[in-house]
Amino acid sequence: MTEEAATEYLQSEEEKRVYNSIKNGEYSERIPCKILKIAREEIKDALKTEKSILKMERVPRILDCSIFQETNKKRGIHIETDAMYKKTDNLWIVLDESSEKGHSATLVLSYEYFTHNELLKKAGICEKEYQSSYNRVGSIIHLNLKEESLKHKEIIAKTLLNKIKDCKTVIRKKSNIENVFRNIEIDHLQGVPSYKTVHRENGLKFSIDYDKVYWNSKLQKEREVLSKEIHKNQTVCDMFCGVGPFSILALYKGAEVWANDLNPASVANFKESIILNRKALGLEEVESAIWNEELEGKVHLYNLDAYEFLKEATEARKKMNVSPRFNHYILNLPELTLTFIKHFAALEKTTEPHKSGHATVHAYFFIRTGESATEKIEKEMNRRIKGTARLVRKVSPSKEMWVVSFTLLQ
Repeated sequence: MTEEAATEYLQSEEEKRVYNSIKNGEYSERIPCKILKIAREEIKDALKTEKSILKMERVPRILDCSIFQETNKKRGIHIETDAMYKKTDNLWIVLDESSEKGHSATLVLSYEYFTHNELLKKAGICEKEYQSSYNRVGSIIHLNLKEESLKHKEIIAKTLLNKIKDCKTVIRKKSNIENVFRNIEIDHLQGVPSYKTVHRENGLKFSIDYDKVYWNSKLQKEREVLSKEIHKNQTVCDMFCGVGPFSILALYKGAEVWANDLNPASVANFKESIILNRKALGLEEVESAIWNEELEGKVHLYNLDAYEFLKEATEARKKMNVSPRFNHYILNLPELTLTFIKHFAALEKTTEPHKSGHATVHAYFFIRTGESATEKIEKEMNRRIKGTARLVRKVSPSKEMWVVSFTLLQ
């Protein structure tokens, strides 16, 4: 995308100058004002009575010259004036240019002063073009721009990188997710070309190789909601665990977790996340910083096809002389979840009911707007179900993500 193509919609040369200065991190504004020397004991009354005080967000109304220039340089705020205001015992109040009092001055707001929203708005980019189109994953920002906004990807990426705290990398996906592991093909836009990060969610840390595994920050609230249904000493079977956002939260709640993912990179990140959360999970006595047999005993972790995992986990529990059914089964692979539901119809016929409460299946899947999520499950189970259906999020005007939680027959 050329500079001309990105700015062709702008009407004037000034608008183009502003756009490019923001893109290059050089934008600034100069605002005429006045400054008036004031005694420290007069400050309180002056702030109450002075009608011409300059009022701007993040700009101090009183300048303490002993610290002002140093402390505000990083904030992008600077005062230019011929007045002798730099003596360390001087305090000055900032007034509007129209004030009849004070010395003429210029308030300079540099690039550092402005927020990313303010800068992009000044560049003529509507907030809706980017605000709902990016996810934060640790130090990575993932842009998901619409076709009409791609011409702005450079300025948006640079501005977000510069303005969002702890952001180190900005990327977008090159194409739709179509591979079996659901990881994206990355188009690196700005920052460090490294895609390994640590993401914090619900009080826990998750190790994520973003170019190798699937992660969706939009499901944070959903993970929190489901965790409230999981209680201490219950058993959880997470069939598509990814890097562990559901499973590790369940471990944190005191549940016994059996987790599985087909992607070896997801399993590796899961192990790293367990190590990162040793203290939160009550594993302080495990001193090793690498995965070992001691940690292996804290969570049953598999790298199998989900159906093979379900069979192995069920058989393993039979050999342990405990109920082969789990309290909770989590199926969070929306594209394929419905194809696995039939295995639970078979499980009902081949296993004894859970001895300490019901076995509940939490199935996340996509449907077209207007379809019945419950009917989709009942078709696969070949029976009526007892449970709840809840809309998780609208993916598009014609596509929705639902979760149906239903109990296996006793």
